[in-house]
Amino acid sequence: MAEVKVAHLVASGQALTALRHLSDPALQTQLGMGQVWHLRGQAYGELGQYREALAAWACTVEHLGETAERHVQQAVCWLHLDQPMKALRHCDLALQLDPHHDRAALFRGVALQRLGRYDAAYGAYHQALGAAPCRRVPAPLRAVLAQYRGKTEGLVHRMMARNPKLKAWLKRQGRKLLQGSGRAVLH
Repeated sequence: MAEVKVAHLVASGQALTALRHLSDPALQTQLGMGQVWHLRGQAYGELGQYREALAAWACTVEHLGETAERHVQQAVCWLHLDQPMKALRHCDLALQLDPHHDRAALFRGVALQRLGRYDAAYGAYHQALGAAPCRRVPAPLRAVLAQYRGKTEGLVHRMMARNPKLKAWLKRQGRKLLQGSGRAVLH
């Protein structure tokens, strides 16, 4: 029950309160240190304290073991810290553990894009969507894509304005992916 309460605090924007609760020795005993580190990682991430979140995720892995989701959480932190190579490494580890992990493929694409490896990034985005352009995208992935699109849309348009060759290449790639769908890709 205590775990649900702390997780709710994090999800409802009360990460500082959640961190205070997680400092309680009785709660630590009740939850176990692995779960305490897991919740701390989530809380620090919500607060934008990504170095602290990385340390918490490392402790979570030490106590509870590796999972694809824990590697994705670390990858997201590295992306926020502008370390796409480290993020890419964690996404690759996540995909080794779970080759069908949508978020791992999505953030792998983000890392590759930031590294300037656009063809590979496009492939990772395609993998995140399930390799079929007309497939219905699961709601959680749609939400992540929308959130990421909102943060990067301006960046892509600024890059295209400075580099006409990139704009032409992106349009060609978009047409290939959405061929026959009747949707415009870039304006």
